[in-house]
Amino acid sequence: MRSNSKYKGLISRRLSFSMGVYYFLISILIMRLGYIQIVNPEKYTDRAIVQQQKDEIIQPLRGSILDRNGKELAVSIVTYDILVEKIYVKDVQKTADALSKILEDVTVEEFKEKYNDDTKRFILRKNIPLELIEEIKSTQATGLKFEENSQRKYPYGQFASFVIGHVSYDNEGIAGIESYMNTELKGIPGRRIVIKDAENREVPNSEIRYNETKNGNTLVLTIDEVLQHHVEKVTNQAYIDSNAVCVTSIVMNPKNGEILAMSSKPDYDPNMPREAKFETYAKQLEKAVDVDSRSAIISKMWRNPAVNDIYEPGSPFKLITSAAGLEEGKVFSEEVFYDKGYVKVKDRIIKNWTSRPYGSLTFRKAVEESVNTVFVQVANRLGAQTFRNYIEAFGYGSKSGIEIPGEAEGIIYPLNKTGEVELATMSFGQSISVTPLQMINSVAAIANEGKLLKPTLIKEIWDYKGNIIHRHEKEEIKAAVSPATASKVMELMESVVKSGGENAEIEGYRLAGKSGTAQKASKGGYQSGAYIGSYVAVAPVEDPQLVVLTIIDEPRKGSYYGGVVAAPVVRDIMSYSLRYLGVNPDNTNTSNVSPKVVIPEIRNMKISQAKEKLSKSGLKYRLSIKEEVSPDTIVIDCFPKPGEKLAKGSDVILYVQQKNSEIKMPDLKGKTMEESGKILAGLGLNPSYSGTGKVHSQAPAAGTKLSQGTVVSLDMKDTEAETEETNE
Repeated sequence: MRSNSKYKGLISRRLSFSMGVYYFLISILIMRLGYIQIVNPEKYTDRAIVQQQKDEIIQPLRGSILDRNGKELAVSIVTYDILVEKIYVKDVQKTADALSKILEDVTVEEFKEKYNDDTKRFILRKNIPLELIEEIKSTQATGLKFEENSQRKYPYGQFASFVIGHVSYDNEGIAGIESYMNTELKGIPGRRIVIKDAENREVPNSEIRYNETKNGNTLVLTIDEVLQHHVEKVTNQAYIDSNAVCVTSIVMNPKNGEILAMSSKPDYDPNMPREAKFETYAKQLEKAVDVDSRSAIISKMWRNPAVNDIYEPGSPFKLITSAAGLEEGKVFSEEVFYDKGYVKVKDRIIKNWTSRPYGSLTFRKAVEESVNTVFVQVANRLGAQTFRNYIEAFGYGSKSGIEIPGEAEGIIYPLNKTGEVELATMSFGQSISVTPLQMINSVAAIANEGKLLKPTLIKEIWDYKGNIIHRHEKEEIKAAVSPATASKVMELMESVVKSGGENAEIEGYRLAGKSGTAQKASKGGYQSGAYIGSYVAVAPVEDPQLVVLTIIDEPRKGSYYGGVVAAPVVRDIMSYSLRYLGVNPDNTNTSNVSPKVVIPEIRNMKISQAKEKLSKSGLKYRLSIKEEVSPDTIVIDCFPKPGEKLAKGSDVILYVQQKNSEIKMPDLKGKTMEESGKILAGLGLNPSYSGTGKVHSQAPAAGTKLSQGTVVSLDMKDTEAETEETNE
């Protein structure tokens, strides 16, 4: 009995001890739960949410880029990234085998190596197409997670790469329109929150929150895929034929500012933006010594020369000088100038492109022959302030606002640093740097009745549902010159083509154009033997539909003259483009396709002999004086000069030795430039003007006896300006 009593007591004590420990532990647990729920609940609630809820960011699909006719130039396709969650991989060998059989670039060894590292999960591959993902899902591979992504594709490869640009690995635009319009294209991400179980699997019907993804907008460009492809082909051939540093071509509609084609060679493939497709960049990348130098070369490869680079335009800029002079009444088309082959401005001797002096010539002829000395005089008449006003009015010195990042403004001398030399050199396109886009846009303004428009590459913007949310309307920046002046400049440009632009002429179309050959500028001067040849043209003259510009940067094979190397490129592009756009040729128009004949040497001949020689060449003649002359009269000069080309059937003006070779100097006081120029031209005298306005004084004086060819100095003054100054 006593032993049973002891045993029961022992059990009772043990039980009491156990119960005490139990209640103690329960008390601690209750206190801990109370602390968690009352004192610091947020911390553990957040942990539970993290473990139980899955917050997914759903990336939008980047908007497409289309040409003006709806052809896809840049598209995004849905792809998937493969994420391996190690804890859920049941059989490493089976999973590795399955993936290596489907994904060509994945090996069993690579999978196992990544699986055995210290991370809990790893991304095996990115941008895998849906069909391969479906194939992987049908295998025994486990522990795989497929995250939806997108990949940018450019179906035409190198096509319009400088215009379209490309994106980064994360689908952010980093060049071209892809960069400039990145916000419009990339869209707005969506968000999805669901509950997942202990094995990280989504619980069915557990969606807590869903924000819809908004895909990016679609851009419809002004680029025409057909024209762009032709321009690409022709530009590339010019790049090869001339062995140039770069060739750039632009096609523009002058009536609305739309760019129909824009190409530069060498370029790159936006599908593989870091790989050089041209030898010039491939060699540079091979020589790159570090990452920074390689990155600099690649960045240069992505630059759009038509918008990002500047150059000295040379003779095409004379069109701006002409427009300013004509608008201000400082010059007129048939005004006669005298060229002695050079002009001295302060301590600088400025020469023409040829060493042969032109002597007496009209302003029209000066435009046709690109006579620098004449344009120096026109700029001097305008003055620095007025000339600069017109330069800016034509869009130079400021960004146009085209949809390409990094647009250059160009370089113009500040007004306070524009001296006589700078003013003179700017008149014929030196000492001023412009972009190709600025050049073509200024010529487009001339073709558009003097109205400068904002150039654009965007025709329409569609939202992700296909609704048009923006349509381009032409935007007039300002009227650079009057329609009358623009028409006069167009007439001068057409004369340029008629007088010697055989390389640009297109049968059946009236073409207006201007060539340029400029020495390349460098620090402290100009590069010896390095030139930029260019040509810009408008057609048809009677109703301008297109402006085409081609610039050959440093042609190193064949000619470097713009009229020789660039004009044929423009002719090819213009001819194809006009016919493609349905601008039918005027078969009755043969004015600018008349055969050209060389003016024979007729000076010091009798007029009868000169007439016969001109007739055999298919040319006519007319005398510079109204008096009748005998057949034995000697021809002392002619205009144009012997050796120059004229359309068959054109007139050659003959200056003859009169019976009385002395001419009385007329009184020209109060006459305008145009009036005095015509009078002197009829007498065979050459005017030299200083100042602007009307003739204030003249030398020699009226009544002085002169011989033909004498240079007459006319001092011009603006009488209205004198009155205003007196009133002040």
